[in-house]
Amino acid sequence: MTGLGGVCRMHGGVSVQFAFGNYMAQVAEVSVDSNGKVQVHRVVCAGDCGQGVNPDTVVAQIESGIVFGLSAGCGAKLHLTGVACSKPILVTTA
Repeated sequence: MTGLGGVCRMHGGVSVQFAFGNYMAQVAEVSVDSNGKVQVHRVVCAGDCGQGVNPDTVVAQIESGIVFGLSAGCGAKLHLTGVACSKPILVTTA
């Protein structure tokens, strides 16, 4: 994907880690428009967490990790009052 003057506007980021006995790798495809707005087009994740008891729980954990990472990367703030979140973060997916 190219922008004006043949300048590439699509970027990729790679994350690889070993944590808590699990191997994880992610690749994110993002673009930045002329106003500096970042759009995430796709995140692909591969993991080796051993044998999962409930596959839905494994998927949910991976997806929530992606959302948490995107939130942190985009500068989201979590507001806590005591032990409750006073301003929940709304995340929408396409």
